[in-house]
Amino acid sequence: MTSRRQRPDAWTRGVTEERQVSGERGSVVPLVVVLLAGALVGVVALGAVAGAAVAARHARTAADLSALAGARAWLEGGSPCAVSAAHATLNGARLTTCDAEASGAVTVAVEVSLWLPWSGRTRSARAEARAGPAP
Repeated sequence: MTSRRQRPDAWTRGVTEERQVSGERGSVVPLVVVLLAGALVGVVALGAVAGAAVAARHARTAADLSALAGARAWLEGGSPCAVSAAHATLNGARLTTCDAEASGAVTVAVEVSLWLPWSGRTRSARAEARAGPAP
């Protein structure tokens, strides 16, 4: 079905325009809903990736600081693994392994928990670091 109507502007006086009138009125709403849902999924996925990257960086930082603190404790005659564990806890991580060598090198592994709110699960980011004299 087509309808004719006069254009109101002065330049096209007397010219009629034809347009299609059909049952497709309002069909853009589902398209907008789908696009918004896709954008929401993209934002959530981006948040997950960003959260994982932050947790991994946090674990690397905690591992580096724990290893350095353990190596310093070894130099001062203290307990390197106990000091490393304390520093890991202070940095929001958990010490999983600690190896203090006779040379003064300390190797640690730490774990940082990451809670994923959309799945209700907790994941872990792990990192390892070594501090002390060169091997």
